[in-house]
Amino acid sequence: MEHRCNDRIPVDLQVRLYLRGAPAGRGIIRNLSRYGLFIDAFQGDTTDARGQQRPNGLLEFEIDEGDLPAVRLQAVIAHANRCGFGVELLD
Repeated sequence: MEHRCNDRIPVDLQVRLYLRGAPAGRGIIRNLSRYGLFIDAFQGDTTDARGQQRPNGLLEFEIDEGDLPAVRLQAVIAHANRCGFGVELLD
């Protein structure tokens, strides 16, 4: 049984993904909580991201939603599968 300390909120936000500072594809944030989120990775070379980034690996992303200012955030990958990444946000 899955145990979470914080409730998740469903969202649908487009993001750009970066690995080691280089573009690695695009995705959609599907849900978020106070400390983390799940990114559905669907475009670009996310095979590298999923194949080489193990738990505790660093992933950067930018929210890519029209009028919102671009802000690059860093997160630690908590888990990855063929659908995307569960990440914990860094301060």
